[in-house]
Amino acid sequence: MNTPFFSAIALLVGTVVGAGIFALPGGFSRAGVVVGLLLTAVVAWFSYLLHSAYGEVVLRTRRVKQLPGLAEKYLGKAGRWVALCTALFGGYGAMLAYLIGIGTFLELLFGNLFGGTAFGYGTLFFLIASVAVLFGLHVVTVAQRYMFVLLLVVLVLFLLFGLPSFELPTLLSVEPTFGGVMALYGMLLFAFVGTSALVDMERVLARDKGRMRPAILVAFIVISFVYIAFSLLVVGVSGGATSPQAIEGLVPFLGSGILAIGAVFGTLAMASSFLISGLVIREIFEFDFKMPKVGAWALAVAPPFLIFLLGVTDFSLVVEVVGSIVVGLTIILILAMHAKSKEKGDETPAYSLTLPAWLRWMMYGVFGAGIVYQIVSLLIPSLA
Repeated sequence: MNTPFFSAIALLVGTVVGAGIFALPGGFSRAGVVVGLLLTAVVAWFSYLLHSAYGEVVLRTRRVKQLPGLAEKYLGKAGRWVALCTALFGGYGAMLAYLIGIGTFLELLFGNLFGGTAFGYGTLFFLIASVAVLFGLHVVTVAQRYMFVLLLVVLVLFLLFGLPSFELPTLLSVEPTFGGVMALYGMLLFAFVGTSALVDMERVLARDKGRMRPAILVAFIVISFVYIAFSLLVVGVSGGATSPQAIEGLVPFLGSGILAIGAVFGTLAMASSFLISGLVIREIFEFDFKMPKVGAWALAVAPPFLIFLLGVTDFSLVVEVVGSIVVGLTIILILAMHAKSKEKGDETPAYSLTLPAWLRWMMYGVFGAGIVYQIVSLLIPSLA
């Protein structure tokens, strides 16, 4: 278990599997199961290609950099500032979603014993996790390894607990809507993104960088299985009554015992992703902008907490908007950087990914259309 290859897989899985997984069952219940499965397969495939492409960009670049520094090298000053905005808004949005979700789950776990609110528990988690972000990659990587194993164990328990109440007619009873399909699309983009972990994966695999792409593949196989199994189970139990954060809607069908298992699962998944997101933003300020470590750390953890303090608590909306707009922009940037890195890279990579022109332009179109739709739906809510 304590190998660089396993650590790299755990790092990516821990980064990707976070708040997004708890929005997916609600998305499946609006988009329909068949459409949901097809859309999940397509987004998972695109995401694997995207992460492999970004991994190649990282391997072709001599200095360790996060997204803004890489974008400046390959796309110029304009690319740097677009990348900085997407990295910060995406990272802060993800960390905000994790604070909302973890606060809710910790209240479910401990509220009856100790009292307290979701806001209070989210604040407590923030105080502990922000210290881990300050200490850096080693602490985060060790935490990720153990949380990865615990996450899979708790998921298996969750599935075993819920399977006796799973009903295929309930699963197939949901009717798809166009707005539901587009909402699920945004949720899936959010749920499958983990490009921020690839720079740290390179550092973990420092002596065996050729295993980065296999690690990405194994990670995405695990992630896809987890997402599909979790979503099908929840919708197969609660159907149209699926709640925005999945777990609470299961209580009328499975009893309060499911809350404890689901809350532990949710807390582990989101805590793992919060740590990586915070570390990546800290490294953006520290490595790309040459800021002192403590100042970079403060800029990494303070903004999402301040937004949390202002009372932003709509979990599903945060996931959907960050997925469609911010992640969509990040994907377009990475595709452009990947093409340029083959010309301007200053290292020989351990692997080289070929993306046909038609596939690259199709991905530009798909993700660009998703960004436009999300912006329009925010301005005209009746289209959602």
